This record gives sequence, structure tokens and C-alpha cells, in this order.
Amino acid sequence: MRSLMIFIVTLGVMLLNLTTFVGAADIATVRQQLTSLDTEIASLDAQLKEINEKRTESQTAIEKYTKEVADNEQTGQHIKSLSQQLTSRKQQLANDQQNATELCSRKVSESEYRALKAECDQKSLAYQAHADEAQRQYQELAEKYTKYDTESKRLAIARDGLEKTQHDIQETQQRLHAEQEAAVQKFNDARQLLISLQSK
Repeated sequence: MRSLMIFIVTLGVMLLNLTTFVGAADIATVRQQLTSLDTEIASLDAQLKEINEKRTESQTAIEKYTKEVADNEQTGQHIKSLSQQLTSRKQQLANDQQNATELCSRKVSESEYRALKAECDQKSLAYQAHADEAQRQYQELAEKYTKYDTESKRLAIARDGLEKTQHDIQETQQRLHAEQEAAVQKFNDARQLLISLQSK
């Protein structure tokens, strides 16, 4: 009977020591989880800070792009206005040429011939000067339009790139926030478990 009592007491002490050992092992595991989660949360914080900086940079790029689009649209309006002026000028030149042709092909007396020839020569020189100037302006307009068209295409490509960047940033932010929220929840759960284990 006495040996049975000794055996039971010994077994109880062994079970108590085993429980203490298991409890210590559980606490160590939970502490390790807390350290790992803390590192994960810090990493996610750093990634969120980096993506926020990228978002700020992207916003600056969008503001620059918006100004460039407005400037290019203004250039387009200026080109349109110049084109209308030159079209009107071309019509005026055609009218001047027609009037000069009619004047200079008129049959006149020999006494009027010299005066008419001088007037026709003057009109011809003036017409040629105006025509040359119009041609120069058409060339300038063509060059401006080429630059405008090139800029419009560049801005279209830039818009697509900015939209993709914004989309990628938004997706990354959402993913990181979700991961951060899950990690914080795990951390809080692990901390509560540690408190519970330590109180036993």
C-alpha cells in the first residue's frame, strides 16, 4: 500500500514536470511566432511606405501629363486657327490672281498699254510675294502639325502607361493592406495565447 502511494506521488510529480515542460515549449513556440509576425508586419509597413511614395510620384506624373495634354490641346487649337487663316488667304490670293488676269488680258489702246503693263507688273510682283509668304506659312504650319501629331501620340502612350501604373499601385496597396490586417490579427491572437499560457 505504501509503495502504491509512493508510485502515485512520483507519477503526479512527473506529470506536473511534464506539463511544465510542455507549457514552456508552447510559450517558446508562441514567442517565436510573435517575433516572426512582428518582422512580417515591419516588412509590410516598409512595403506600404514604398508603394505610397510610388503613388505620390505617380500623382506628380499625372499632374505633369495633364498640363502637357492641356498645352498640346492649345497648340492644336492654334494650328486650327492658323489653318483657317491660311485657307482664307489662299482664297484671297486666288481672287487676286483672277482679278489680275482679267485686268492684264484686257484689250487697251496703245496709249494705255504702258500704264496697264506697269500696273500688271506691280500686281504680279505683289501676288508672287504674297504667294511666297503663304507658301512659307504653309510649310511652318505643316511642321507645327507634325510636332503636334507626334506629341499627341506620345501623350496617348504616356496615358496608357500612367493608367497601368495607377492600377498596379492600387492593386498592390489593397493586397498589402489585406496582408497587414491578417498579420496584425495573427499577432494579437498569438499575444493573447501567450498571456493565457503564462498565466497557467
